[in-house]
Amino acid sequence: MDSVNSSKSQVCPSDFPISFSKVQYQSSTINDSAIFFVILFNVIICPFAITFNTAMLTVIIRDPNLLSLKNTSILFLTVADLLVSTFGQISFIANELGILIHGRLQCSAVFATNLYTELFTIGLSFFTLKVMTLERFLAIFCPYWFHRWATKRRVCFAYALTWVSWTSYITVVKFSPEIPESTYTSVLTGFIFTNLLFTLSVYSKINRLRKQAHVTPNINQHKTAEEIAQRRASRTVVYINAALFISYFPTFLVGILHYSKIVTDDVLIYHVLYPLAQTVSFKSAVVDPIIYAWRTSEIRESLRRLLRKKGLSRNNRSVQSRVG
Repeated sequence: MDSVNSSKSQVCPSDFPISFSKVQYQSSTINDSAIFFVILFNVIICPFAITFNTAMLTVIIRDPNLLSLKNTSILFLTVADLLVSTFGQISFIANELGILIHGRLQCSAVFATNLYTELFTIGLSFFTLKVMTLERFLAIFCPYWFHRWATKRRVCFAYALTWVSWTSYITVVKFSPEIPESTYTSVLTGFIFTNLLFTLSVYSKINRLRKQAHVTPNINQHKTAEEIAQRRASRTVVYINAALFISYFPTFLVGILHYSKIVTDDVLIYHVLYPLAQTVSFKSAVVDPIIYAWRTSEIRESLRRLLRKKGLSRNNRSVQSRVG
C-alpha cells in the first residue's frame, strides 16, 4: 500500500483515480534508446497484429461453415487479441512516446488510458485462453460428458461470463487506489500457471493416446472424424499456450528480478525492463492467428478464397478505370 502511494505521489496527484505502481522517468542515453526501440518495434508489429486478427475474424464470420463449435473459441480469442492490439498496444505506444518526447512520465489522459486498457485487454486474452484450455481439457478427459454438454450457445455463455467477470473485477480494482497492484498481478500469475498445468495435462494425454494408437493399430479403425478433429483442436490450444508462455516469460523474469530485489533501480525496472518485456508479450497477438491458419485447413482455404476474391475485385477496378 505504501509503495503504491509513494509511487503515485511521484507522478500524479493523490486524488488520481487509478491505482498504479510507477516511478518518475529519468532521461538518459540508455533509457531513451530503450524507449525508442520499444516504440519502433511496437509500431512495426501492431499493424500486423491488427491485420492478421481482422482477417481471421472476417474469415470466420463471413463463412457459415466456419461458425462451428470448435471455431467458437478461436473467434473469441481472435476478438481478445484484436482488442489487445487496437487498444492495449496502441495506448502503450502513445504513453511511451509521450515519455520520450517530454522526458518524463506525465499524469495525463493517455497515461490513465494505458493503465486501464493494457491490463484489461491482456487479462481478457489470458482468461479467454483459460476457458479455451479448460474446454480442451474436458473434451480430452471427459469426452462423453463434453459432447452432451457442449453447444455453441453454452460455450459462448461461458466466454461472455468470463469477459463480464474480468471486466468488473479489473474495473473495481483499478479504480480503487487503496488496493495494491499485487492483488491482480497475483490473480493473473495464478491463472497463467494453472493454465500451464491444464495444458501439460492435455498434451500428455494426447501423446498417450497417440502412442496407444501406434501400439494397437486397430484402434485407428474405430476413430471418428470428430475424435481426430478434437485432438487436433486440443493440440492447437497447446501450441497457443506455449506461444503465450514464451511471450510472457520475459515479464515473469523481470518480475522475479524486481520483487526479489536483485535489481533495485526502479527507473530501470519500470521504464526499461518492463516495457521491453511487454513488447515481447505483444507479439502473441501476431502469433496466434498464424497458428490458427497453420493448424486449421478450413481457415486456410477460406483465407485463400478471401485473398483471391480481393485480388479479382482489385483487378476488375483497375480494368474499369482504364476503360473509363
